[in-house]
Amino acid sequence: MSTVMETMAYVVIPGLQVKDFNAESNQYVVGIPAMTGFTGFGHGIERHLQTLGWKLQVEGVAVMLHDLRLHEGHPKCPAAMLGAKDFINPPIIEEIKGDMRVTLVLRLVGDLDDAALYEKVRDEFATPETRQALYGWIHANPCCGGSCHDLKALRLMVVETAEDHSRLVAALKRLQQHDKGFWVVPRDDLLRERQAEGQDVLDALLDTQRRMKQEDGRWRRDAWIREQKRWLVPLAVGYQAIEAPQPRQGVRKNARHIYAEPLTGLGELVYASHWLWQADFSLDSVFWVHRHDAQQQTYFVTTLQAEA
Repeated sequence: MSTVMETMAYVVIPGLQVKDFNAESNQYVVGIPAMTGFTGFGHGIERHLQTLGWKLQVEGVAVMLHDLRLHEGHPKCPAAMLGAKDFINPPIIEEIKGDMRVTLVLRLVGDLDDAALYEKVRDEFATPETRQALYGWIHANPCCGGSCHDLKALRLMVVETAEDHSRLVAALKRLQQHDKGFWVVPRDDLLRERQAEGQDVLDALLDTQRRMKQEDGRWRRDAWIREQKRWLVPLAVGYQAIEAPQPRQGVRKNARHIYAEPLTGLGELVYASHWLWQADFSLDSVFWVHRHDAQQQTYFVTTLQAEA
């Protein structure tokens, strides 16, 4: 008999300041961190909750960006030679780092038939003790390679009825009133449309970022990109295996190991204030989840709505 997993709670982490995050998502993309960094952060919270006795899983991490700034590069001449009173030597290996402020929403699911778990979540999850335990874990662990600071009021929301999902949307709307943000969502459907029309997928991905100088001296994107009127960005979304999984020495818990190449997809930054008020807005459109395609040997993340 298969286990039916149902949404039991949400964790809202508003306005989290992440300093020195890894902006080099893979060897092709610099900017927004790899989406696997956010889902991996959610997986870390899941494991921490399980050590506290909660038999819950994180099935979905929503990402709302409020601010993102890349650090300026270092000069070739080491900072120690510039005569400054306070200095930090640049790294031997060049790194691309940045700071960002982000709101994360975690969707927690549990066994629908576990009555004891349901009652425990209802009575004990949204408590100061659970909140304090999560505060401690978040401050002590990295998100996308960066350190977490300035965590505001962490919110724990228990789901008992369909109206509780609406309560989450209402809470996110209130957040937008004083802290605007953009949802990060996948748009690989646009690449598939171009592929169906005969264009190479890589060319279509590059088109989204390329600007051509026109006769009037202005720089413009290709016509199909301008028609979309969307903020499209490349995203690191997972890995493509280049060999079959096999045992190797030095691997944790004797897990099978593979060599893989990065997967780069297309994403969109959607203005949250506009989307949250639309009648057809669905939470499934913003929750990123881990997935594995055994036939294609890909390990990737996408949203619940995109995979439907």
